[in-house]
Amino acid sequence: MSKQAYYQGKLILSREAVDEVLAADRVTEAQKKKLLFTKEVLKFAADNGLEFGGSYQHYIHTEQPVVSFLVYAAHKDKLELKKWWFPIVGSVPYIGYFHKEDRDEEAKKLENDDLDVYKTGASAFSLLGWISDPIYTSMLNYTDMELAHLLFHELTHKTFWSPDKVTFNENLAEFVAIHLTQLYVEKLGNKAEYQDYLDKRGDNVLYRNWLSALRADLKNLYQTNKDPRDILLKKKAELFQLYLSSQKLPKFKTDEFAFVPKRQWNNASVLAASIYMPDIEIFEKAWECLQRPKMGAFLMKLKDAIKITGNGPSALDSFCPQPVK
Repeated sequence: MSKQAYYQGKLILSREAVDEVLAADRVTEAQKKKLLFTKEVLKFAADNGLEFGGSYQHYIHTEQPVVSFLVYAAHKDKLELKKWWFPIVGSVPYIGYFHKEDRDEEAKKLENDDLDVYKTGASAFSLLGWISDPIYTSMLNYTDMELAHLLFHELTHKTFWSPDKVTFNENLAEFVAIHLTQLYVEKLGNKAEYQDYLDKRGDNVLYRNWLSALRADLKNLYQTNKDPRDILLKKKAELFQLYLSSQKLPKFKTDEFAFVPKRQWNNASVLAASIYMPDIEIFEKAWECLQRPKMGAFLMKLKDAIKITGNGPSALDSFCPQPVK
């Protein structure tokens, strides 16, 4: 833990003001355009009520393709992620490292504990307002719309965070990011860019449906199975093989989900992916019942409602009261 805090501090201390980086020409022309683009996105986010304060006003140069190396773990015969607890954020279903070797060492330990393991990386993460979030080099590799979506997502975390409710927080952030990205791309008026965005959103729906069906079949397998564990794991492998076959695999329009047939799927990767495949219908309904306020106002109403109801789903339900019979 102290080692990670050291590297986090080292990164933060290396940051430079974006305006100084731009003035000194310390980045490539493509990176310069992306840094200027973030300024436009932040203004749009603020106009829609998201808080950013001093976030994304500084730049941190990194050589690595990601900022943090993550590992998830789950039981081989049950859809349940291992949890880690940290101050401020509470319980989270992953652990991150600033060096790949440290992450891989932890992954090996988890594998030796007979767990399914999934290794990945994060191009950015929110510091939840305790320290102003910087722009990392890895973020500048995104397309404009991917970067806008990422910023809207992370700024939602900065504006609102419910401790110990990772899935709820991620679903909420994706709901806000999806809506604001669509509003922003419409504002830009670029038809080709907008169509590309729509195609990717369509593929996102196909992927979400595929993942939901796979997760449901896995859950059913584990709950109804009465075979010995080795037979169960064989059936599990066959199920993954089925879902990666032409019979089940969606026909995507874009290359956004080209990773699907290449990934080593297991319980950990299914559950990790599910966190970022949002169930946004409950947020959509609540937002509509409140007559589509600006996203910042929606988040504040949600925060206030949670203080009264005690949890997110109940707070969302309170925005759409049932008619008295």
